[in-house]
Amino acid sequence: MGFKRLRYFVDTGAFYASKNPSDQHYDQANIFMEKVRRSAYSDLITSNFIIDETITLIRMKLGHNAAVKFGRQLRESRIVKVFKRV
Repeated sequence: MGFKRLRYFVDTGAFYASKNPSDQHYDQANIFMEKVRRSAYSDLITSNFIIDETITLIRMKLGHNAAVKFGRQLRESRIVKVFKRV
């Protein structure tokens, strides 16, 4: 009997909070993300629309370099699964 994977849907607010140290939910978001990273049975799921929205928000609020870094981290992530919506 195998383990079921836990999947957590992540929206723009959670992604943004994890990248902005001045966000009131910064610590909580990063603690949660770290727990998922350490788990062998958890994934974060999101949509391409949320990724687009998050990159835009990060670029507008935190700058171009922060947005590029976020995008790179997503591409390299083993825990974030992006569902493409058309």
